[in-house]
Amino acid sequence: MWNYRLVGRRTPIPDDPDLCCWGIHEVYYDDDHNIEHWTEDPQDVFGLSPEEARSTYDMMAEAFTTPPLIEVKLDGELKLVFYQKEVDNEQI
Repeated sequence: MWNYRLVGRRTPIPDDPDLCCWGIHEVYYDDDHNIEHWTEDPQDVFGLSPEEARSTYDMMAEAFTTPPLIEVKLDGELKLVFYQKEVDNEQI
């Protein structure tokens, strides 16, 4: 099973290490709905016809109806976790 999800990735900018770039990625799940892997690069709207491109666009738009994810390194391995925005050191 897979779907499109909004995924944040920290940028390698020394002046702002907390800056994230966001994109729509394909995210793949195991039978228990745990994330197994995701596409390295954000996906483009694509289709072999205008209707197919529109269908892809509609599926991608659904990513904005689910909680955003962010890449983090846990135990030396890259994982996706739910994004928690911090304001004044408090998670919201």
